[in-house]
Amino acid sequence: MTGIICSVKENLQNMKKLLLLTVLAMTAMLSAQVKVSEFYNGKVRCVQVENSFYSIVITPQIGGKMLRYFDKLSQTQLIKLKNLPTTPDQPIGHVGMLDDRSDFVMANYDCAINTGNPGQVNITLTGYSKSTKVKIRKKLTFFDRSPVINVRYRYENHSKENIAGFALGIRNVFAPSGDGVSA
Repeated sequence: MTGIICSVKENLQNMKKLLLLTVLAMTAMLSAQVKVSEFYNGKVRCVQVENSFYSIVITPQIGGKMLRYFDKLSQTQLIKLKNLPTTPDQPIGHVGMLDDRSDFVMANYDCAINTGNPGQVNITLTGYSKSTKVKIRKKLTFFDRSPVINVRYRYENHSKENIAGFALGIRNVFAPSGDGVSA
């Protein structure tokens, strides 16, 4: 009889351990997800994306740029901008990542957020230039357990003119140490 009682106690202890491990695993899975939220800084719409590697702020109304990139591992702000703009027309110069050229620098990009895939978030930013009739679509994919950000650009020429050259390139300002660039 004591053998049966010992066996039941061992089974209960094993079940408790299994339950604890399951809860810990589920908590780890939940905490490792990519988090996305939206907020306004004054009149500027901001999208914040965060995982265990970084915290990023994107401003769709201001050229669809990343104006904040905080590296959580090194505790370093990698884009030098003291304050986020409070109005879409506030001059900030050529700062941030995904800074497009010509009249896209301060363009108002449409922003679509897709959280449908487990473990990743897709943000699609779409801008259109009335003067050149060019559409830029940039799709950013963020992953839950990776420092990688996948960025895909698509340029569409809706005019009857040939458009080429440096004027449609991407200008990125990214200081790996968080400090300015030396002379």
